[in-house]
Amino acid sequence: MQGTQANIPFRILNVWHNCNTVTLRWVSALVPQQVQGIDVLEIVQSGRGAKAQWLIEKVFGEFNSGAWLVDGGCSVDCPAR
Repeated sequence: MQGTQANIPFRILNVWHNCNTVTLRWVSALVPQQVQGIDVLEIVQSGRGAKAQWLIEKVFGEFNSGAWLVDGGCSVDCPAR
């Protein structure tokens, strides 16, 4: 689904890191619902010396997906009980 939707601008609120992870907290000012999330990126070093690069190996993410669906035009009828 992500590959088929338009780019969504977001602002990074915080970044934390250690030797093998980078954690990002972000917010997107979508309407009508603001979406916030957090992503944890596991990174590995590829190569050595001057050509060494840090690559993302795994991504774990969490965000308020209900707001994301509303912003995308999806809705679910939930009758009151």
